Amino acid sequence: MVNPPFEPLRNHEVPWILFRASCDGKECDKCCEEEPRSLIDSSNSPDSSAFDSHLSWKKVPTPFVSFFGTWTRAMRWREWLERNHHTDIKVVALWARDMGHVYNAMTVALGLGYSDTGSDNRRKLRNHEDEYLVDAGVDEDRILAVFRGGGDLRAITFIGPFYKVTTSVPSEYFLAQESNPLKALGEMIF
Repeated sequence: MVNPPFEPLRNHEVPWILFRASCDGKECDKCCEEEPRSLIDSSNSPDSSAFDSHLSWKKVPTPFVSFFGTWTRAMRWREWLERNHHTDIKVVALWARDMGHVYNAMTVALGLGYSDTGSDNRRKLRNHEDEYLVDAGVDEDRILAVFRGGGDLRAITFIGPFYKVTTSVPSEYFLAQESNPLKALGEMIF
């Protein structure tokens, strides 16, 4: 048996939560014009060309789905989608701890020879900062939340007995114009 070119992370190395900012290709005006490039069945270990095709954004199917290890990185990708006229953007929070078939995209990109000094903009190492590749699909039971992802970012503060956390949330997430914006949190899709 041939060893795969890259090893998945060990279960305990996978971040607790991963985030994915994407648009729904069926409803996105921009994506309806493009061919899908992910979500194929893969019963075999992926080879180097599958990793390279995914990371360099070739318009060919690969077994990978990209996620980010931080909310901030997912918000930067969400902003890129909006700047490039994608619509119906969603941000998914995924419980990823102890999930198999997860690769560190930066490690893979380094192994493929990506660098920030080369002339190929599709093979820049910096594009894969804090990115993870999930192979073999995502179990829907692991999805913690799906946020509407369009619109300007709004600051929101979560306050509990032992914490106060401020983050940015897409304005489309606030579906209702309520006096208490947290009331809209109950409308989240699980």
